[in-house]
Amino acid sequence: MRVVGRFAATAVVACVASLALGSPASAADARVVPGSTQLDDQTFLTYVPCAGFFASGTTMPGLRINRGPDGAPLGRRSFGLAMAGAGTAAGVVHQTTSMGLLGDVSMAVNPDGATSGVSYVWYISPDLPAGQAWLGRADLAAAPGWQRVDVSAASFTWQAHDLATRQPLGDSSGALLRDFVAAHGDGPGYVVSGFGCDGTSFNIDNLTYGQSTYDLEGFTATTSIAAEAATPGRPVTLRGWSERDSSRRLGDPLILEQRVAGTADWKPVGGPTFSDPDAIVRATVDPDVATYYRWRMADSEYADANVSDGVLVEPAPQPGPGSDEATDPTKQPEPTKQPDRSKADRVKQPSPTSQPTPTPAPSPTPIPALSPLPTPEPPATPENAPALLPTEPPPSQTP
Repeated sequence: MRVVGRFAATAVVACVASLALGSPASAADARVVPGSTQLDDQTFLTYVPCAGFFASGTTMPGLRINRGPDGAPLGRRSFGLAMAGAGTAAGVVHQTTSMGLLGDVSMAVNPDGATSGVSYVWYISPDLPAGQAWLGRADLAAAPGWQRVDVSAASFTWQAHDLATRQPLGDSSGALLRDFVAAHGDGPGYVVSGFGCDGTSFNIDNLTYGQSTYDLEGFTATTSIAAEAATPGRPVTLRGWSERDSSRRLGDPLILEQRVAGTADWKPVGGPTFSDPDAIVRATVDPDVATYYRWRMADSEYADANVSDGVLVEPAPQPGPGSDEATDPTKQPEPTKQPDRSKADRVKQPSPTSQPTPTPAPSPTPIPALSPLPTPEPPATPENAPALLPTEPPPSQTP
């Protein structure tokens, strides 16, 4: 066989559907977050205690990317948070240097059953002495099915705290977030809101902080193809692999497709091909006529369907009458060449995922910091079985 060349295929693009649940932003204005718990430099997924901000006994939830469920409110997918038990709320924290400019805070939530949640706000107002900050708390609730939870409309209980000792100071009072900031003056801080206090798992999407809206989607996946160097008259081995963000092999099963030269339709060649331990799939082809081949990754919970470029494989030319190959029965085929490890065939090795450290708001004594959840991993396949989530320590709440 002879491999003639490679032909480009259409790249995968994340699909964004119309905006739902009355979000103040349009789908075109939403910031697509491709499979990461770090939404931007100031916004990330985390978890906190339900009994009180400084309470102990939190458990890190599991995290998955899901299609929908029941139709995602924005785009095609949402993030699912699998709670390990009661007492922990999982959700999102958003930091800002201006609580006065924060605007509306809301999120779309779809719990497996009725669930409770909590929202905390740390805020340094200009009317407090250095080393003190306001801690606000509001209880949240959500019923089954997609709904928008407006944290801005929740009534928070506020109390000043000494940041060095973590002790409350003076009496508490109740007010909406925007009203409390208007009464005490603008300053830095953050708001963290989550659900699952009773152990109920849930999905979130369509997060809004003022003029910023976040659409939680799947990984950006691409599929590649490479052909073993072939000797005329010998079968050709085609290799394929899919990568997340062009850096980490996914190990998903791939489907080989073919198209006879001069025709328009691609057709599958058998069923899914599972990957070897190196997360690469392999298939051997020996067409009778010139044929294009490509690999397809099927649509999944965590990534859109996509295809590789195509390669053209041609059969060896038939020897004509009187040629040496036609008359010499002792002529042996040439030995098979070693595979050509071209640049296109080299798969980047994954680099360790670094967990960004959120920048605390500037203050003489910093307000308590939170840690982001680890980035979700694709589910294990029979040939690729990594742990779903790495082990992480509980979030740091040391001032």
